[in-house]
Amino acid sequence: FDLVIMDSSCGGSVFELSHEIFGHSADVRVVRSFHVCEEEVSASPTGAGRETAFTASRDGTACVWEPEAGDSSTAGFVLRKVMRQHSGHVSALCVVPPGEYDAQSQTMILTGGQDGKVLLHSLEEAMEEPLESFRGHTQMVTCILHQNKQMISCSWDGTIRVWRFGEGGRPLKVMERHQPAVWAVTGLYAFDGSNRILSCGADRTVCLWEVESGLCVQEYRGHADVVRDVKVMTPELFISASNDCTIRKWNIHSGQC
Repeated sequence: FDLVIMDSSCGGSVFELSHEIFGHSADVRVVRSFHVCEEEVSASPTGAGRETAFTASRDGTACVWEPEAGDSSTAGFVLRKVMRQHSGHVSALCVVPPGEYDAQSQTMILTGGQDGKVLLHSLEEAMEEPLESFRGHTQMVTCILHQNKQMISCSWDGTIRVWRFGEGGRPLKVMERHQPAVWAVTGLYAFDGSNRILSCGADRTVCLWEVESGLCVQEYRGHADVVRDVKVMTPELFISASNDCTIRKWNIHSGQC
């Protein structure tokens, strides 16, 4: 199973094959990228200070892929670290930027699994065990979000859980509305500075939540099947994707599609 990286540097909307990464033995469920700074990878002979890829797979592993040294247009990627701490497949992954865990912390990774656990990992190769384990979900973790110094996860168990690092792996808040499963969460903090999130679920709805109160303040209905993903576009607009074969654009405030 491979990861294909596309490049649009030629301009316009045309994408061309840039790289293929081989390594997982089952389908890749999640792909993320992040610019890891040179100081964090100074011990590595590979291309420090460039875009690093993170993947999670049904083979039960999460992997860190680092660019090879040399010309970025031709150099490939090398496997830097493999994390195997989940039982069952790895279903969610989130990158935690430097300084978010504590003032001195470097880039870290959160993974969620079929086992219902969320684990926090260091990028350091010598550190094999997770730094923290967050337990509470009773079914597969489907998505992980990091915003405003908090970690938010959702699951097939129908809950959204809010966590804070260093709190002993206990959730600060449990929010329930979707039935039977929550498929994705996304945050508005980067767009308007508010501690609000959007979630979507198997009940065909998208919900807007105030994280501090734990209340759902608005519900968006229109999809005819499971809503699988939701993404914020601007402070006023978001899009949702569903098994009904439609992508809908919504006004966050009015609820109009």
